[in-house]
Amino acid sequence: MDSNVPPSITRFGLLSIPWIINCIRVSYILGYNELMFILMSLTITSIKYWTNMRPGIVKNIDVTLALTTLGMKSYIAHRDFLTLYKLVWFISLLISSLAYYMNQVYFNISVTKDVLHDRIMYITWFIPVKYTYPNTIERDAVYTRSVLIHMIFIHILPTTAFSVCAMRTVY
Repeated sequence: MDSNVPPSITRFGLLSIPWIINCIRVSYILGYNELMFILMSLTITSIKYWTNMRPGIVKNIDVTLALTTLGMKSYIAHRDFLTLYKLVWFISLLISSLAYYMNQVYFNISVTKDVLHDRIMYITWFIPVKYTYPNTIERDAVYTRSVLIHMIFIHILPTTAFSVCAMRTVY
């Protein structure tokens, strides 16, 4: 994500906090204490990062905690979940990964004039994506769309899938 995203748009990043807090609650109920601790740390770094979206140590810690969380959830799913819920978890992880890649490509084309990815997007998915100029309504729309897609597919989908699958496995 670009560090030039206006604060009014980066605040959308906070939309996923209730889902993360719910996952902390589920982790506590089911006794996944290490996951609970990492999720609490992730909540703090996410709030810090999404309220002041700048590259640096906070972003690096946030990304590291997010990847650690996904790894830990995948380990728990593999070890504890019923077969159906393992499948649901890993499919949601696949969907999140694809959405992350497509969102990054879309963002790079729209913000940095990434011509190579522009051709790949058009040839592969027939999605015409154009460069947008800074400080325009179109650029703000790109920022908003990209942040919301990130929230839905990277934060909310895997967090909800894990919480529901974990609870359904036990109860």
